[in-house]
Amino acid sequence: MSTVISTTQGSVSINDAAPVSNDIVAQGAAAAAAAEKAKDATTRADTFIAGAKAAFPLAPNLLADTKKFATLCGGVTNTSTEMFAAHNGSAWHANLYNGTKATGKIEVVTLDRLAAKGIPFGGDLARATNGPDAATPWNGSDFRAVLLDVKIDTNQTGGDPGHIYVLRQGSTRFTGLGKGEFQTQAACFVNVIAQSGKIQFRPSGGMSAVIMAGPDLRGKGWTYLQSSRTGWGGDHLPRFEGKGTMKVALALPYVGTGDHGGAFIYAQSLGRYTHGDDRLSAGMTY
Repeated sequence: MSTVISTTQGSVSINDAAPVSNDIVAQGAAAAAAAEKAKDATTRADTFIAGAKAAFPLAPNLLADTKKFATLCGGVTNTSTEMFAAHNGSAWHANLYNGTKATGKIEVVTLDRLAAKGIPFGGDLARATNGPDAATPWNGSDFRAVLLDVKIDTNQTGGDPGHIYVLRQGSTRFTGLGKGEFQTQAACFVNVIAQSGKIQFRPSGGMSAVIMAGPDLRGKGWTYLQSSRTGWGGDHLPRFEGKGTMKVALALPYVGTGDHGGAFIYAQSLGRYTHGDDRLSAGMTY
């Protein structure tokens, strides 16, 4: 039996039953070995890069008040507060965008009350930090989570998905937005407790790389999310978008330079020396 192969120069017939030469067999084996070696080299390179990212120096957090959320809800913890009242007078602010109609509540929760709120300590949060019962609680468990319960009733004017901005901070002062020969990153822990409709939570975006928490995370407990990009964007724009209801907890949001990949990273801010929020009172600590 023969196989006919057509080329631009004409046709050639090859006898399928003809034995393959030793040279061809050797070349095939050499090619397979080279491919396996290249694959191994790629794996080792990826491992090296992951280790290098994890070893990068820790940059200060450009977001203020993300460890204890001390300026949310008037400094009151474990008490639900109407969304816009909770942001009033703090380092954060919230607003409805372009005709969106929505309601929501926000609560700053101490770690010892997480279980009572239906968001027990665990998952990635337990992997990376000390919990409320840690033997040395000062080393890692002196932070708080934020519980956000939001309902978006309408889309924007014109029909685009509704937007309610939450936990916003001021405009950036960096030059070359969207440009730069450096990496920036955003990271946080998220727990999607409940979600219905076409709604999702974007803990970070705009100034930094986008982080998204949607229905795929519902019921999966505390999950660590991280994303990176080149350079900076515009404002820091956390938001709920779409239409429906969503209840989500957030802990230790971070925006800074570098790219640590999936390695947990968090640093406190430098107080007033954030990305450009002049509303913070001088001398305020978090």
